[in-house]
Amino acid sequence: MKLTKLFIESSSSKGWQSEELIFGNDITQIFALNGSGKTPIVQFIVYALGYSAKFREDIYQNCEYVNLYFEHNKDKIQLKRKICTEFHVELYSKNKRDVFYMEEKLTSFLFELLNIKYPTLISIGKEPIHPYLSTLLPLLFLNQDTGYSNLYKAPSVFIKDQYSEMIRLIFDILPKHSFDQKKEIFNLKSQQDLLDKEIVKSKKLIDSMSSSTGNFEKDHLDIIKNIENHTYQIDNLSNSRTLKNDLIINLDNLIFTKQKKIQIINNNILELETRIDSFEKIKIEIELEINTLSLNEESKRIFQSFNEICYSQNCGLFMKSSESYGKNLLYLKDQIKDMQRNSFMFQKEITMLNESKENLIDDIKRIEVEVSQMNDTQESKRIVNGLNELFKEVFQLEQTKQSYEYFFEEKKKLTKRVKERERVQDSIASLTGGKNGINTKLYEIKTQMKEKLIFWLDILKTKNVSRNIEIDNDFKPTFNGEKLSQIQGSTLIRVVLAIHATIFEVYLKNSSRNSLRFLIFDTPRQQELDLSDLSEFLGELKNLCNLYNAQLIYSTTSYRYECDINDKEWLATFEGFEQKMFLGITK
Repeated sequence: MKLTKLFIESSSSKGWQSEELIFGNDITQIFALNGSGKTPIVQFIVYALGYSAKFREDIYQNCEYVNLYFEHNKDKIQLKRKICTEFHVELYSKNKRDVFYMEEKLTSFLFELLNIKYPTLISIGKEPIHPYLSTLLPLLFLNQDTGYSNLYKAPSVFIKDQYSEMIRLIFDILPKHSFDQKKEIFNLKSQQDLLDKEIVKSKKLIDSMSSSTGNFEKDHLDIIKNIENHTYQIDNLSNSRTLKNDLIINLDNLIFTKQKKIQIINNNILELETRIDSFEKIKIEIELEINTLSLNEESKRIFQSFNEICYSQNCGLFMKSSESYGKNLLYLKDQIKDMQRNSFMFQKEITMLNESKENLIDDIKRIEVEVSQMNDTQESKRIVNGLNELFKEVFQLEQTKQSYEYFFEEKKKLTKRVKERERVQDSIASLTGGKNGINTKLYEIKTQMKEKLIFWLDILKTKNVSRNIEIDNDFKPTFNGEKLSQIQGSTLIRVVLAIHATIFEVYLKNSSRNSLRFLIFDTPRQQELDLSDLSEFLGELKNLCNLYNAQLIYSTTSYRYECDINDKEWLATFEGFEQKMFLGITK
């Protein structure tokens, strides 16, 4: 989602409107003196997206619509919201026109458009409720009045653990309080069972295919090379003047190639037979060990029968040796079973290799006969037969190539299914909780947030705040045990800015490029920030926007960033009583 343009329509010929304000690709700087109307301009951006905002009476009287334009998947979309106390948003795009009279409906449409999940959560009153875009935007928008003194400040709070739920929403972590939790757990477990079956099936297939060859990647490249060589030979033979001689040479090369394959197969068979033989020797040694254990146990029973050694039947003198005997016997017998199973697999593989070798030997004999008969009277027929051998070899190689490519494709599917199963397991853990409910993604996001929060605190030269940071499962940070509510003044502003920059960066790294991709600051309190620190902070955000195709929008009075070709600066252009204004009457 890329913001492209903002325009405020007047309510009449004597009403107020704005210029066509074009957003920068990276930074949009709204620069003007206090009292020029910067805050309403910033509020209009989020207001068009459904955010609740209160304007002064003169704006309600003189302005009628705010128009916000953005691009999404190459589609140009316009949101046109009426500036009044009722909810009224019109939507225009190439494929859709609609009017929304409820914020919930607009949110549902935008969430689907931006591929953001739309879960059923639990309200403060324990009723089912859906999130709104206006409950999500405070993570990416700081208003001038209360935004710089709170971790999260929404127009209204009606969702249980609303801040935590909104963080989970943008990071695609399952809700903390899901109204449909049981149904979701059932669906997720069904997905997990299906994935488990598919993974087992894929592993068996891959293991089976792997056992029939050595190095798949190398063999695949060799097959491609052989196909190219044989195809080249056939093309050359078709145009050759000495067709018979060339064909004999090519058939000799083909015989040599098949003989090399037989040699490789013989080496593999020898290696497997050696391993089977070693299994047999180990098996004999294990059986001897079992016999020794049995003799020891028999000796123990004889000793137990002597009253001089053990007066009581339950004396327990040999109890530990009995337990040890049972465990060792079970372990040794399991080892024998494993070796028998492996020997059977290797023997099966040897049978397959012998079959392949016999086929190759038959091929060589047939080609040798074709070569020996090249000088017969039916020379042309022999040449055709020789060419057929080359064609047949190419065909067989193509079939083998397809099976290899199927193997590689199956490995890709397995990797994808394993990752999907991990995601499902994380989701189940998030919903079920408990001692063993470890949500990997939640842990990863918390780890990233901790790392980046330290980075942004350092960028803003934040003093008197510990870097020993812990982030709880509700994504609330503490600084060596100190909560955000205990921090005040300019330090609090720096910490709040650092937290929102952290959320923005981690969000950009973990979201698709089609999601919400902007961060909006309404006039950071520059009198409480060193301008050099603010400059470095905005410079780092600029780099972030450039790297992740995102946008930073902020208003400013005293600090002025030097924009480049990817940035835009909005200036007040309408005449006011004392200074230039962002809204005014067109001449």
